[in-house]
Amino acid sequence: MRRTIATMLLLAGWATASLAYGGEEAESATTVASPVAQYHLGDADEGAAAKPAASKAKGEAQKAAYNQTQSKEPIGLTGFEVAAGDGGMSCTQSCCNPCCNTCCCNDCFCNAGRIEYLLWFTRGRNTPPLVTTSPQGTPQAQAGVLGFGTTDILYGSDPIGTDIRNGMRLSLSHLLNDECTWVDGRFWGLEDSSETFAASSPTGDPILAIPFFDALLNVESAYLVAFPNAFDNSSLAIRSKNDLIGGDLYVRRTWRQGCHSHIDLLGGYMFTRMDDSLFITATSTSQVIPSVGTVTTLNDSFRTQNEFNGGQAGFLAVTSRNCLSLEILGKMAIGNMHQTVIIDGSRTATPFNGAPTTVAGGLFTQPSNIGNYERDRFAFVPEVNVNLAYQVNCNWKVMMGYTFIYWSNVVLAGNQIDRNVNLAQLTTPPNLPAFNFARTDFWAQGLSFGAQYQW
Repeated sequence: MRRTIATMLLLAGWATASLAYGGEEAESATTVASPVAQYHLGDADEGAAAKPAASKAKGEAQKAAYNQTQSKEPIGLTGFEVAAGDGGMSCTQSCCNPCCNTCCCNDCFCNAGRIEYLLWFTRGRNTPPLVTTSPQGTPQAQAGVLGFGTTDILYGSDPIGTDIRNGMRLSLSHLLNDECTWVDGRFWGLEDSSETFAASSPTGDPILAIPFFDALLNVESAYLVAFPNAFDNSSLAIRSKNDLIGGDLYVRRTWRQGCHSHIDLLGGYMFTRMDDSLFITATSTSQVIPSVGTVTTLNDSFRTQNEFNGGQAGFLAVTSRNCLSLEILGKMAIGNMHQTVIIDGSRTATPFNGAPTTVAGGLFTQPSNIGNYERDRFAFVPEVNVNLAYQVNCNWKVMMGYTFIYWSNVVLAGNQIDRNVNLAQLTTPPNLPAFNFARTDFWAQGLSFGAQYQW
């Protein structure tokens, strides 16, 4: 992953250098051509009648050459006006591209609003094996236990939450009074990535189990949810969810500018938040004496929050040809990642014709790890955004692009599960499962399709 980020930043740097070189060539061309655009013809006022006929003919030839030059695209203008929409708008060189073309209003605006539809996907989230099964006839002591050839994993072990996620990004830009400095604000969010696994076993067939490592006996074991003639009317559900939003505010100012390209440097503030959760719910009815008819419900809950606040710096490079333009936004944010892990669980037993009793702790949640945990960690968040845009008219622009964002330090719900469990920890050590912050990295990437209104 770090090699991928390094490669993308090198490509962005190469593109920026190319744009800067193109800007220098354009500026050089502007300097050479300026004497033509600013050629001054003397008015035939004082002493015009005294000039010889040859001088008058030479003046007429120069005037004809000047008019021919003015019929071409002017270079190095000191100021011009562009009509924007029906209301019209006046711009100066500092506000507009100094080289006007057929779509010169592309660069002559002081406010812009952009809306984009996001079609992204994120890195999969890891979980340990959470649901297993075994074929009929498997001994109860081996049913659902990892390590036996008859055990199949129904859920877990593989990454979850890898589906495409819809989202939206809103952007606003405003040019300050100095006509050189922009203030940009963006906010974006993705729909939650939800995934649910559900299985039921009315008669105890199929066998359903939650595998774990018995820390007291030091062997693999399984919590049986459904087993013939032992646990029936059973159900087992795993629900996971991930929410992701972000926003930033930065100031940018033109660093290099040519006829068809410019590079802006930027700096500002970035915020992101990612919430992740995983819930396990298992219900079964016992057929084992003396607890026949007792309904047991087990709940495990793991939730995490990752809130990033930091400063950012980067660049925006834009190059255009007629009505097409290419935008490359690259920036790096560094700051604090505030991480929160919330672990909770319970087990409720309802005897036949009796009152329910609830105790703290499910399976992977026990008194040894239940609680709220917080910490702050340094993190960096690079982002690369590439857009290809088409200027429809002086007010509207449409675009499509690609975005990649990376977080170096996050905590996810599935990673906080400790499979080492001692169900008798209240009376016999060790006190497991234990809690330790388990960190990982995360990324989001995908396509965007949008439109921009500028005025």
